Amino acid sequence: MDDRLPLWRRLRRRIWYAVLVGVLGTVRALPDAVGRRWCRQLAGLGLRTRARERRRAGRNLAWIYPERPDAWYEAFLARTAAALGETLHATLVADRLAARGFPGLVEAPGPDGRGLLAVLRSAHAEGRGALLITPHLGCWEQLGAWLAANQDT
Repeated sequence: MDDRLPLWRRLRRRIWYAVLVGVLGTVRALPDAVGRRWCRQLAGLGLRTRARERRRAGRNLAWIYPERPDAWYEAFLARTAAALGETLHATLVADRLAARGFPGLVEAPGPDGRGLLAVLRSAHAEGRGALLITPHLGCWEQLGAWLAANQDT
């Protein structure tokens, strides 16, 4: 299927693939603090170099928050890029984080005071299933890795 694409697009895809493999290898070789900072900077670079997407995001923010000054939109996008960098790092080193018990990850209690694992264990013990609904806030991709690491505990 790839052969039907123009040569320049196939080449561009291969270049991006090589870049992504390089980023993965670099991030995994770095200590976590350095890797997180590097991923935040990488996401910030993406924000600065992708002008079309940045303008679109700014327009969307202006539509949602029309009363905010332009500087607020820029600061919001910068914080979002930094959070994306944190998520990128956590995703690329998820196996390392899992092996260390996900340091810094907090299991917040639900309305009944129990944590997620307690609720899931209770449902399992009663022969019931559970449906997890998560917002797209924070590094929610870690939930699956965290659950897999805690399935036997």
